Amino acid sequence: MQAGIAQQQNHDAQGADRTYRRVLELDPQNKYAWYNLGVMAHEAGRTANAGADYAEALKIDPKFTSALFNEALLLESSDPIRPVNS
Repeated sequence: MQAGIAQQQNHDAQGADRTYRRVLELDPQNKYAWYNLGVMAHEAGRTANAGADYAEALKIDPKFTSALFNEALLLESSDPIRPVNS
């Protein structure tokens, strides 16, 4: 994970993607790897991928605040005028 985080911070998205996916091969329940893949997809404008990655993190930990927050940002940006209670 630390290598992926360093790659992500150094704007090496391809390297970070490979590292996080390797982490997931070894530990499919790693919510942080799923979350970080979601963050990178979100930043790249791949909202469907980001949503799927955040959803995977939330399957593992439904109270994972960072993933919940970023998923809410995705939903807000996809339908910004939808009322909150709809």
